[in-house]
Amino acid sequence: MLPAHMLEMELTETTLMQVTQADGSILERLRARGVRIAIDHFGTGYFSLAHLHRYPVDRIKLAREFVKDLASDPGDVAIARAAIVLTRLLKIEIIAEGIETAEQFELLKSWGCGAGQGLYFSEPMSAVDVAPLLQCGRIDAPGRRTVPGACARPAPAPS
Repeated sequence: MLPAHMLEMELTETTLMQVTQADGSILERLRARGVRIAIDHFGTGYFSLAHLHRYPVDRIKLAREFVKDLASDPGDVAIARAAIVLTRLLKIEIIAEGIETAEQFELLKSWGCGAGQGLYFSEPMSAVDVAPLLQCGRIDAPGRRTVPGACARPAPAPS
């Protein structure tokens, strides 16, 4: 059986807005057992900031809508930076979704975003392809694949 601390339940903002007081106590009990709670697509719904303080949330996932135009949209910059500062003050982890460029990655990192996901790091992978990476305990730099069974050296570029 998988230990509870290895589980994370992701709820969209919309779903969390529909949580009743009884549902909230279930979330609190799950969290007390070690299950992590994450809010997916943060910033795209009608989620009140008070909910971040009220519900037992461990992580928010900043919606890709605010990441995709970071280099050109001052509004997206303001929202992304504010979300990063807010989560740090509330001691909630943040992960930026939809990172596709080095520029997006570097901006988010410089603002204190501790984690990200997106095509910049890897194309979607099957379980068979990701298993060797999990065995290595790391993934090489963006754009480089790890050779199965040989974690220390990158795979040759396709010809």
